[in-house]
Amino acid sequence: MPRWCAVVFVGAALLALGGCGNNVDLKVEPGALAFGTDRSEVFFTLLNDGVFAAEWTLEEVVRESQEAEWQPADVAWFAADSAGGRLRRDESARVSLTANRALVGAGTYSNTGVRITSGKFVQVLPVSIIVEASLRVLPARIALTPGSTGARFTVFNVGNQQLSWSLMYLGSSTVPGDAVALPSDIVATPAAGDISAGDLAQVEIAWTTERADFNLLVDSAGGQAVVRIVFGEPLPGLEVTPEVLTLYYDPSGEGEQPASKLTIENTGTVARSWTISAADLMNPAAAPAIAAAPNQGATLPGETQEVTVRVTDPELILSGSGNYELQMRSGEEGFLAVPLVLEIVSLPDIAVSDPPNPESGRPEVTFMDVLDFGREQVVGEFWVANIGPVGSDLFFKVVSDDDTSAAPLITSITPRQGDTNQRPGTDFFRDNTSNTLIDGTPVYVTVDRSVMTEDVEYRKVTVEAWNQDYTQRLDSVEPYELSVRVERPPLTVEGATNRSRPPFLNRFVFLLRDTTSRVIPTRTPEDLARLSFDVAEDGVYIDWNEATKSITGPESLRTNMVLMLDYTGSMYYAGTTDPANPLAPGEAIAQVKTAALRFIDDLPPGTRLAIMYHSDRQQQDRFIFPFSTDKTALKNALAAFHLSPALHGTSTVWDAVEEAVLRVALEDPGDVLAFDDADVRAVVFLTDGRDNSSLSDASSVSTLAQDLRVRLYPVSYAPSSPVETTDMIVAAGETGGHHYGGGNVRALNALLGNQRSLTLDPAESTSADQVAFLVSNTGTANLSWSAAQAETKPWIVSLTPEAGIVPPGGSTRVTVTVNPALAGAPPLNSVRGALNVDSNDGAATVEVLMTLTEDNSALRGLTAALMDEPGTILGELRNQVVLAYVSPRQAPGTYTIRVKYEQPNGESVTGFFEKDGVFTSGDVRAGQLSLTTAGIVEDLDAADLASAVRAEAYLRADYVPRGVSQFRFRFLPSFPVDAPAAARAAFAATAVLDADLAPGGLLASGSQTSSWRLVRERDQIYTLLTEQENCLPYASFGNLLRIRITGIKGYVDACEAAGVEPRILLGMRAENQIYVRPAGPGRPSESIYFLYPTGPLSPSRPLEIGGYSDTASPARTMLDLFSTYLDPEAPNAWDMDEDGLPDFQDPAIDDDGLPGPLTFPAQLDLTLAPATVSLINGRLDTFSWTAELVPEAPVAALLEGRFTLDFSGAATSVAPGESTSFTVDVDRTGLPSGLYEATLLIQTDVFQTEQVRVVFRIS
Repeated sequence: MPRWCAVVFVGAALLALGGCGNNVDLKVEPGALAFGTDRSEVFFTLLNDGVFAAEWTLEEVVRESQEAEWQPADVAWFAADSAGGRLRRDESARVSLTANRALVGAGTYSNTGVRITSGKFVQVLPVSIIVEASLRVLPARIALTPGSTGARFTVFNVGNQQLSWSLMYLGSSTVPGDAVALPSDIVATPAAGDISAGDLAQVEIAWTTERADFNLLVDSAGGQAVVRIVFGEPLPGLEVTPEVLTLYYDPSGEGEQPASKLTIENTGTVARSWTISAADLMNPAAAPAIAAAPNQGATLPGETQEVTVRVTDPELILSGSGNYELQMRSGEEGFLAVPLVLEIVSLPDIAVSDPPNPESGRPEVTFMDVLDFGREQVVGEFWVANIGPVGSDLFFKVVSDDDTSAAPLITSITPRQGDTNQRPGTDFFRDNTSNTLIDGTPVYVTVDRSVMTEDVEYRKVTVEAWNQDYTQRLDSVEPYELSVRVERPPLTVEGATNRSRPPFLNRFVFLLRDTTSRVIPTRTPEDLARLSFDVAEDGVYIDWNEATKSITGPESLRTNMVLMLDYTGSMYYAGTTDPANPLAPGEAIAQVKTAALRFIDDLPPGTRLAIMYHSDRQQQDRFIFPFSTDKTALKNALAAFHLSPALHGTSTVWDAVEEAVLRVALEDPGDVLAFDDADVRAVVFLTDGRDNSSLSDASSVSTLAQDLRVRLYPVSYAPSSPVETTDMIVAAGETGGHHYGGGNVRALNALLGNQRSLTLDPAESTSADQVAFLVSNTGTANLSWSAAQAETKPWIVSLTPEAGIVPPGGSTRVTVTVNPALAGAPPLNSVRGALNVDSNDGAATVEVLMTLTEDNSALRGLTAALMDEPGTILGELRNQVVLAYVSPRQAPGTYTIRVKYEQPNGESVTGFFEKDGVFTSGDVRAGQLSLTTAGIVEDLDAADLASAVRAEAYLRADYVPRGVSQFRFRFLPSFPVDAPAAARAAFAATAVLDADLAPGGLLASGSQTSSWRLVRERDQIYTLLTEQENCLPYASFGNLLRIRITGIKGYVDACEAAGVEPRILLGMRAENQIYVRPAGPGRPSESIYFLYPTGPLSPSRPLEIGGYSDTASPARTMLDLFSTYLDPEAPNAWDMDEDGLPDFQDPAIDDDGLPGPLTFPAQLDLTLAPATVSLINGRLDTFSWTAELVPEAPVAALLEGRFTLDFSGAATSVAPGESTSFTVDVDRTGLPSGLYEATLLIQTDVFQTEQVRVVFRIS
């Protein structure tokens, strides 16, 4: 028999022998259910603690009195969500009862219940409810000073219909039947009336004679209420909290009931004694089963005492409100009543655990003592669970000892309150023996290490139990304390998100900070030499003997950035309430604008900036100026921008930042190759931290920014008012950015404008041969400065003054005088000189540009470009690091960057950055080449006009496969379609293209590449060679060649004269046939190839050299690189259009109709006259040629010697774009009639032999 059948059989036998009904052990908790005054739903739990499954049923029951028997009956005002079921062993069920108070009148109902039956097991759960009348009176008890002659109370209609009421007198009685008309000396205004649903009436009563305590009755069809007027002083000098105390008790619980706490504080100047007792309002003569300890005491001035209050006998107590109160007396006249609300509850037991283990089949609570953030973690997680009795509910709050700190380490706890009452639970098993699952709630804690002053700091987080409404802490439940440990990392890595390009090329751009959060410098070779990097992929560190890495500074980074300004109403009025230095409305925005203008001044050349703003939720357009590198245009647009006060609206900062993130990402074309897009995408946004209208939140915007590789740099600025920074710190950290705090205008200027005191500002000049600027001091101490030429220029004849001292807030005017006669004869009629300005707090540079007339005889213009030290943000971004390498694993995974920095004192610190990487596969045989340019160069220091205006580009290897020891390239300059004819002619007449090994590039002199040689061939062909054993390292990258086109001044002038932007298109070819090495005996294939601009994957995208930078890539899209695998050994692999002309020689590699045959026409007919043959070189190579005419059989003998080839005037060598011709004739004398044929063979030293059919007819 199969084993599983045996198990089923035995189990069935046991059931048959043991039975189910006689062995039921069902537990029902709690033992009674109370809806109280306001609850609409209550629960009870059934647990099968027996051996076998149990069937159970539920029925509604009633009784005449507490002494009577329960009888089955339908109870209209409540309903259960289940009438029965089946519970397996150790299984529990939660049953819900819901109440409908509309079905019963006001009053207390306690003789109803539900009966649970399972076999011989029977248990009745009493169900009670208090239905409050639509009439409410507050206060129900009025304590007055003896001798008082008036009081006031409020009558409320809490029902849904109009309420008619009247006031009557009870005297000392509290029984409504004893009520009579008001005595003549008591006047009530009003004494009766009608109150609309949801409305109220204020009642004032006055009496003329001194009275003792008395009661009034407010009578209505919607209920009755007694107002007690008592005479006695409220407690003088004592403050008692809370005003209403809730007591919790468990009717089925054993031992002492849970206690609630009443706090007594002496706010006076003398000691106060007091007593406290519990009173039963329904039966004042009886002492309720409620105890207060201590029940008397004396409290000294400034002292606080706690009184614990608890139920002593649950069977003698009614749950709900209005039944009991604590009466506290102090002295002869001091009296205070504290109402008591009693609730039935099973108390929870708080547990704080690690998150449920997803790998475990039985996740259980693992108690946490320490939440350790280590060195890098920003957000920590713990879970709150209730391990108390089944059926107990836990409502909790989380507090920390950082909650009141001005500079908190713990900046956020989310959520601050919650519950763990989902049933059945799904998160933890109750214990290691139970199969019951319980609920858990995750709590997230965020820290900000920038406030740390010690290497390791600790804080405390406490989880407390509260009542369901979160209005009172359950002192009877022990809080859970959790220690938070945060370690300050010795080195921090910001922004190291990788970009990947086939085949597994990786590049990272990031910034490093030391233990004090200062940026580690990386701008010089000496700075970079202090850094060392290791990279691990899935925990395995890369051996740099097997892979290539590159470490560079920030000099060539491309950045797309948005500067987002806050123009909301809160920013408009920021600082206006400062009692010491109040700002005028709008002054804070003006200060922000001034700092932003300086920020624009200091942008690096490779930064494209857009200026945006947010001012209201209904804002249609947030742009002040779109993306541009034109600083003047950006500054002019910002300076001119103005918003009327009425348009400064609500704060939508996260909606605005979300739009800015999308705008930055869209600046890179969607199909651009990785590494050809912006290296850094960033949003710098100023905000006062208030956001009251955004549809998006910080978390969703941060996620979007991470997905789009956009860093967030929040700048918080709110003069004289606190800023909420939690979301900003988290979002900045998650996206690789950084949070900056600028609480006042000086701090803001240091962040955006100038972090040093020395600043340079423009000044008006008073003479044509002079240019002036201001040396300004934005600091708080005197500024000593001096200025001098960086390199002596004779045409700068004076600098006045050359040094000085500027007080805080002051400035000194400096004048530069020039003499154009001393400038010589500059080829571009312009000269440039530089001044260095040094000081005790900052340095600056002034670039003086003097423009002369065309004959260099007179001054035409004089300007000064001012460059001082940037603000903190741009200053830090100028110290980024670029790390590039090829993944040797060639598989997706997690990467870890380990950075070691040797500090100036010789000590080293280490930091780590780890993240899931994006690794893009591709053909490892396919090398990648790209062309880059900064545009057409105007070199004012050039010696001659030909080199003064030139086009300059670089050929860069993005990825080099194995075994490369040679290259062969050709470069193909051409023109855009709008280039005028005059410009084309000028280019043809004077332009010269040449290439040399790129200075500092991959093939420049070095340990591995010192033997590379450049061989210039005709037709713009360049061959690069080295010894085979000196091949380039695998996956190396860097510049190969610098390409210069000189002599283009005429071309540029002709384009500008025609109103056309001067541009030159540069294509190329790479000879791939030299890398074809098929497999041989005992040797695998070693064939490789290169992709390049205007090559197989990007035939129509040349480099554009104009007034801007450009990159031409080896493929059009990432998908092309990822999915295209060429076979370098296939037939026609390097004849893309299969027209018989190799790509290296083909001007149109994707068009088989071009360039066409060398000869024209395709057939010669000599019947009537000699024919002319033209050789047209539409190809890329110059060729030499010969021609031979071969008669065809069977008439070859007859035609021997009869053909004549006349080469008079024909060129023997034809360059690209040129042509030549010759004539062919035949002697027909004596030939019989018929058709004669021959073949003209055109042979070249470059191309294949071409054949032309020759025919003639004799009739």
